[in-house]
Amino acid sequence: MKLHSDGSANTSSKLAGCCLAIQPSKSLANLKKFRLKNLDGLSSAENARALKLKDKMFLEHLAQCWDMEVALDTNATLLHEQIPKDLQPNRALKNLEIVSYMGKKLPSWMTSKEGYLKYLIEIKLVNISKCERLPPLGQLPAPETVEISGME
Repeated sequence: MKLHSDGSANTSSKLAGCCLAIQPSKSLANLKKFRLKNLDGLSSAENARALKLKDKMFLEHLAQCWDMEVALDTNATLLHEQIPKDLQPNRALKNLEIVSYMGKKLPSWMTSKEGYLKYLIEIKLVNISKCERLPPLGQLPAPETVEISGME
């Protein structure tokens, strides 16, 4: 994982699986931006749960990225649907990006009408070809950027 002075971090699922599970909450407590890449490589949802993103009170930008080619070559739909549930961020998230997600359903924290994403100003849903339903984007109070592409 690469931690930056601005409070951001980048990681791949291989790092998330072996390193972040050791002490995720201490090393990432003040994290502001987090980009998770190659989520297809996670062997279980437990690795995602270990990140405890819901507890990261300063997290404002979250990107969840899968490898499109790996997702198309495997039957990973169930894991694709479980991992985002376990990567639920705090309620103050401002920017959310989901790339190459192959699940049919988005996690309930994104689709509920409880105003979970009321602070969200930017949402990007890219290459979500199997997704059957979008989150309630009309409930975003002041969106600056809404990008949806790659849906069937």
